[in-house]
Amino acid sequence: MRTRRAVLKLGVVLALAGCDATFVDQRTGSTSDARPAEPGIAPPSAGDGAPAEGLPAGVFAAGTFEGRAGHAGAGSAELVRESDGRIILRLGSDFLVSGVPGPVVVLSRRDALGKSIDAAAGDLNLGTLQSTSGAQSYVVPGGDGGRRYVWVFCEPFAVEIARAKLEDRP
Repeated sequence: MRTRRAVLKLGVVLALAGCDATFVDQRTGSTSDARPAEPGIAPPSAGDGAPAEGLPAGVFAAGTFEGRAGHAGAGSAELVRESDGRIILRLGSDFLVSGVPGPVVVLSRRDALGKSIDAAAGDLNLGTLQSTSGAQSYVVPGGDGGRRYVWVFCEPFAVEIARAKLEDRP
């Protein structure tokens, strides 16, 4: 029994050691909706790199996740322009993907990432996936740039986990 526990503990330690996932609490600590300015981030765009000022707030692109490479993927994703002009990627309360080590959220123009995230091709890594299920939001620094594919990508093993193709909304 003692050996079995030691093996289980070692398995948990190894699993955690192999996971690059880190979580950053970006809340300001206040209860208001006001968000601090983000240094070094360009103003949001209208989808083509143009400033988003004067454009109406709300959802402007939306889609549904599907699993890739044998992984689970489901739920909604949408790009939202906030009243302050920032662009936010929102994953819905119905969002669900397979748990993998080192998952990141990527916004891209490419319909397939293959084995890598390619910034030169316009892929934008929005950070570590906050949770494998449920509602969550990611700031899109510098605007969406016309990117309409959202990916959950396992960085350590270079595997596409799930993809949502976003369709523009009027």
